[in-house]
Amino acid sequence: MAKQSSTGFATILAYLLATLALPHINTLFKEQLTIGLFDHWQLPVFIILITLATVLLAGSYPGLDLSKFQPVRR
Repeated sequence: MAKQSSTGFATILAYLLATLALPHINTLFKEQLTIGLFDHWQLPVFIILITLATVLLAGSYPGLDLSKFQPVRR
Protein backbone atom coordinates (compact mmCIF):
# COMPACT_ATOMS: atom_id res chain seq x y z
CA MET A 1 0.00 0.00 0.00
CA ALA A 2 2.91 2.36 0.65
CA LYS A 3 4.14 2.09 -2.93
CA GLN A 4 0.76 3.08 -4.32
CA SER A 5 0.40 6.16 -2.14
CA SER A 6 3.96 7.37 -2.77
CA THR A 7 3.59 6.81 -6.52
CA GLY A 8 0.26 8.64 -6.52
CA PHE A 9 1.80 11.51 -4.55
CA ALA A 10 4.72 11.66 -7.00
CA THR A 11 2.30 11.71 -9.95
CA ILE A 12 0.32 14.60 -8.46
CA LEU A 13 3.52 16.46 -7.57
CA ALA A 14 4.87 16.00 -11.12
CA TYR A 15 1.64 17.37 -12.59
CA LEU A 16 1.73 20.39 -10.30
CA LEU A 17 5.39 21.10 -11.06
CA ALA A 18 4.75 20.80 -14.80
CA THR A 19 1.81 23.20 -14.49
CA LEU A 20 3.95 25.69 -12.56
CA ALA A 21 6.87 25.41 -14.99
CA LEU A 22 4.80 25.69 -18.16
CA PRO A 23 4.56 29.52 -18.28
CA HIS A 24 8.35 29.78 -17.98
CA ILE A 25 8.84 27.17 -20.69
CA ASN A 26 6.40 29.03 -22.94
CA THR A 27 8.38 32.24 -22.43
CA LEU A 28 11.69 30.50 -23.02
CA PHE A 29 10.61 28.86 -26.28
CA LYS A 30 8.13 31.57 -27.35
CA GLU A 31 5.31 29.05 -27.62
CA GLN A 32 1.81 28.70 -26.19
CA LEU A 33 1.71 25.16 -24.85
CA THR A 34 -1.03 24.11 -22.45
CA ILE A 35 -1.71 21.16 -20.20
CA GLY A 36 -5.35 20.38 -20.78
CA LEU A 37 -5.87 17.50 -18.38
CA PHE A 38 -9.55 17.17 -19.21
CA ASP A 39 -9.55 18.51 -22.77
CA HIS A 40 -8.94 15.08 -24.27
CA TRP A 41 -9.48 11.66 -22.75
CA GLN A 42 -6.02 10.35 -23.72
CA LEU A 43 -3.97 12.33 -21.18
CA PRO A 44 -5.75 11.19 -17.98
CA VAL A 45 -5.80 7.60 -19.26
CA PHE A 46 -2.08 7.77 -20.06
CA ILE A 47 -1.26 9.19 -16.62
CA ILE A 48 -3.30 6.49 -14.88
CA LEU A 49 -1.71 3.70 -16.95
CA ILE A 50 1.83 4.97 -16.34
CA THR A 51 1.11 5.26 -12.61
CA LEU A 52 -0.28 1.71 -12.46
CA ALA A 53 2.66 0.33 -14.45
CA THR A 54 5.07 2.04 -12.06
CA VAL A 55 3.28 0.59 -9.04
CA LEU A 56 3.28 -2.90 -10.55
CA LEU A 57 6.96 -2.79 -11.53
CA ALA A 58 8.08 -1.23 -8.26
CA GLY A 59 6.17 -3.83 -6.27
CA SER A 60 7.02 -6.89 -8.33
CA TYR A 61 10.78 -6.43 -8.49
CA PRO A 62 11.41 -6.82 -4.73
CA GLY A 63 8.97 -9.72 -4.64
CA LEU A 64 10.76 -11.54 -7.45
CA ASP A 65 14.14 -10.79 -5.93
CA LEU A 66 13.12 -12.05 -2.48
CA SER A 67 11.52 -15.19 -3.92
CA LYS A 68 15.00 -16.30 -5.06
CA PHE A 69 16.35 -16.01 -1.52
CA GLN A 70 16.77 -19.38 0.22
CA PRO A 71 17.90 -18.91 3.82
CA VAL A 72 18.04 -22.67 4.53
CA ARG A 73 19.57 -25.07 2.05
CA ARG A 74 19.66 -28.81 2.54
